[in-house]
Amino acid sequence: MIVQEVTRESLRRLDESAVVEAIRQSVSTQHDLAIGAIALLKPGSIAKTSSGKVRRSACRQAYLEGTLQEVASWQRSTPAPDLDNQVETVAIQSAATPASAKTQKQIQACW
Repeated sequence: MIVQEVTRESLRRLDESAVVEAIRQSVSTQHDLAIGAIALLKPGSIAKTSSGKVRRSACRQAYLEGTLQEVASWQRSTPAPDLDNQVETVAIQSAATPASAKTQKQIQACW
């Protein structure tokens, strides 16, 4: 599960399918992982600690409860065998956790 906040500036011109595909391609290429789901969230909706760190367990819980403030989402139609009974969340916040330059360029090209 990948959770990504969308900036306010990007909301108006968001090409959801292109962003999702860029994320899937980048994670697959760089980490050789199959993604189970991607959620693009409203700005400021990722739970954070008082020091600004992403609360990954809160993101996971919100995903499981269906309470994420999604702008768009994608889910694998058939789960990969190793993901059947697991939900792991990777929360990405562009300001706090910069992506690689290549990933940033791929995502920016979509926006």
